[in-house]
Amino acid sequence: MKGRTARVMVVLVFVAVIAAAAHQAVTRSQAVDAAGDRQAAVTAAVSQADRALADIVAAERSYVAPGQGLDFWAARVDESLAAARQALGTLHAQATDEASTAAVAAAAARLDDFAEMDQRARDYTRDGQRTLASDLIFADGFEIAAAARTELASAAALQRAAIDAPLTRDRQLRLASFGVLGAAGLLAALLLLRMPTPDEPAVTSIAPDAFVAAPAVRAAAVPDDSIGAALDASLEGLDTFDEPVEPVERVERVERVEPVEPVEPVEPANVNLSSAADVCVDLARLLDARDLQNVLGRIGEVLGATGVIVWLSDAEGVALAPALTHGYAPSLVARLGSLPADADNPTSAAWRSKTTQVVNGALAVPLLTAEGCTGVLALELSDGKERASDVQSLARIVGAQLAAGISAPAAESRRAAEA
Repeated sequence: MKGRTARVMVVLVFVAVIAAAAHQAVTRSQAVDAAGDRQAAVTAAVSQADRALADIVAAERSYVAPGQGLDFWAARVDESLAAARQALGTLHAQATDEASTAAVAAAAARLDDFAEMDQRARDYTRDGQRTLASDLIFADGFEIAAAARTELASAAALQRAAIDAPLTRDRQLRLASFGVLGAAGLLAALLLLRMPTPDEPAVTSIAPDAFVAAPAVRAAAVPDDSIGAALDASLEGLDTFDEPVEPVERVERVERVEPVEPVEPVEPANVNLSSAADVCVDLARLLDARDLQNVLGRIGEVLGATGVIVWLSDAEGVALAPALTHGYAPSLVARLGSLPADADNPTSAAWRSKTTQVVNGALAVPLLTAEGCTGVLALELSDGKERASDVQSLARIVGAQLAAGISAPAAESRRAAEA
């Protein structure tokens, strides 16, 4: 009796341990989920703020572009400033220490300086002083935007570090809780299996002479004429199965398959290989990325492209901006702006997949380097040249040469933004 009571007490202790471990596992799982939501909120806020800063810089440059309306682009700048302030507000709400709060406040101060500079640029533009407005936009505005991005990256890094420390501890505690749950459940099951089984009931044998034999009763004889007649009636007609049965033909359903028309191959576009080789040699001999503008027109002539755009990605890889163009009017170039990296278009798709994208009238070639994809070479073609194999191959060769010419400046700007 005492042994059974001891086992019951041990089982109760195991039940208490399992309940405590389960409560700890649930609590730590909720903490891990909350930390994951905070990390997602910080990432989304940083992406929103960085995208808003890129839109501000692109829209502000249109103040001094010929043929542009100041009121339209000023409204775009105001919308982007509001989006950036909203993102900084989200980051400030997620900040839990003084360093993160100070970094967010510094980024907000940079944004206020940018808004003040933007107001002065608008005043100069309205007064017709486009030179002064250009100096503010392309000098002070670029520096303030870069400083704001640096403060934004610093705030994001501090907040992620503040979230990762307790998140790692909560994950370890949750894993330990699951281990305690498994061990306690296993030990409790083993203890229950080793508990003594109840005693089997005693079986008492009874002597054979204790029972009185009952007299045998003989059944009266019953004539079997009725039974034989019933059997004969049930067997009538069985001889009909001797006749052969005609087999049933099996009909298989055959679906009709429509013939597939063959696809005619695309004829080569007869690219001038000599001119293409000269362009590749000139790309390899470039000393300054600014000289690419002169070679861009020759690239369009060799490939038969009516328009050429070189898109470069920002430091965080969330947007693509037009760095070099050929074949487009300045007013159209001023309206291009930036492309989100996750947008549904051939240029963004080429940057994400790092493969050449072919659509009707256009060809997008990723600019691949040792550090990854730095941008996209977009070509506007006609007469179906985008589907010609020699045009695609030559475009990839030119894209490789072009990526080598702009990889160093792009890498330096990316390192400066991440510092």
